Amino acid sequence: MLAIAENLSKFRFYLKDDKFTSTFPLFQTLLCTEETVVRETIIESLREIIKSLSEEIICNQILPIIYNISNQENFTGKVSAVYLIRMVYQKAGKEKEKLRTLYFKLCDEDLPLIKRAAAKEFGQLCMVMEKEVVNPDMINYFKKFMNESDSIRVLLLSSLIYLVKLFQNTELQRINIQVVVAASDDKSWRVRHELAKIFPSLIDGFGSHINELVPTFCTLIKDSETEVKIAALEGLNTVIKSINSEKVTICIIPAILSITSESSQQVKCKIHILYF
Repeated sequence: MLAIAENLSKFRFYLKDDKFTSTFPLFQTLLCTEETVVRETIIESLREIIKSLSEEIICNQILPIIYNISNQENFTGKVSAVYLIRMVYQKAGKEKEKLRTLYFKLCDEDLPLIKRAAAKEFGQLCMVMEKEVVNPDMINYFKKFMNESDSIRVLLLSSLIYLVKLFQNTELQRINIQVVVAASDDKSWRVRHELAKIFPSLIDGFGSHINELVPTFCTLIKDSETEVKIAALEGLNTVIKSINSEKVTICIIPAILSITSESSQQVKCKIHILYF
């Protein structure tokens, strides 16, 4: 099955649209297999294929596949459907509302595997959706996801990289600021660790608002978990270049000095590198 998944998309080079559509039942079968590597391979194949398909073929051939696999009892088809929604959304025409409804339905699934897939896709899906849909519909689900398990919250945080760009220079950016502050104090160290890792990637989208979040970043530097400290220190040079000198003096330097007696050799090494 993996070999078929790896080679099925190659028929695209030899068959015209009317003939290539005859391979779609095979795609549907592979999208529902239990083997994760097979599903991931065929999803990646479809990612490139869908770019070259017309809106007519998307609506008449691909969307029915998505609806079919999302209605199966087995979770595998539902997980695959989550990843396909973003690929077809902009070519879905009048079916966009139905796709959004399907995505929200999958977000509400009880199975963690499906929720994790939905959380992982959240940010990039927002980027292809209309802004009036992102707020309030998607934002409401963002808030719901932030009350889920730590594994889902970790995946969802990566969507901030997209959301801060989407809401740049708007009042909605305040929502993202609140999420960052809350994540820095999350009870799960994995969530705080993820925030520390992505923090430098949030800078461009936040613009001047990043100065408001310097105390939050300093909280990550002083975190009780070594992994969080290290992740924050690794992004420190990038952060310093984007904030005003007053914030460096008042917030950053005291935060670094507070951990100079840290017992972890990895943290000491990161601090030593900073001095040079």
